[in-house]
Amino acid sequence: MRIAFGLMLLLAIVGVSCTSTPASETRSNGEGDVLAITLITPEGHTNPGPAAQSAYPIEEIMPTEYPEITVVAPSGEIDLAQLTPLPPGTAEREMPEPGRPGASESVELGRLIRAIATDLSAITGLTPDEIAFVSATPVVWPDGGLGCPPAGTSYVELQVEGLLVKMAANNQTYTYHTEGMSRFVNCRDGQPVSSGSVPVP
Repeated sequence: MRIAFGLMLLLAIVGVSCTSTPASETRSNGEGDVLAITLITPEGHTNPGPAAQSAYPIEEIMPTEYPEITVVAPSGEIDLAQLTPLPPGTAEREMPEPGRPGASESVELGRLIRAIATDLSAITGLTPDEIAFVSATPVVWPDGGLGCPPAGTSYVELQVEGLLVKMAANNQTYTYHTEGMSRFVNCRDGQPVSSGSVPVP
């Protein structure tokens, strides 16, 4: 019984293997010793060949060459004239300081005139508001005497830049010699009548 059962089982296995779909078929090419093998694939599937590649190869998507870019960091200060050329015949101009042009000089001149008006009010007995400013002319004085030295006083010959200021009060003109915008002398007939300095703000 056991021998008969074993034979039946062996025959069943051999029969199943003979009826299954072969993975491949072999055919003779007519020479007898070389076989051609044809692969059989399931239905609905194809065997991709060498020509079946992606429609968009990576080599075509990704660039293969990049331009060479060299960035050099500037050293020191940059000359803007090299970046933006000036039109022909245009001279280079320096940028003005922030604020209104000439504002600092106007403020200093205003302080000087107020100080002179205060000095002249003590001489004339008028209020500073009753004294009028006439003119201010730049002058270079020959020395510290400002062109109106006291009698018997000598100064080192050193030029001093200043102003010749004229004021009006009681229908009269008064002349002041200044050292810059800081010191002044009321000069009459070449002699100092009064003197003073501009208060520091």
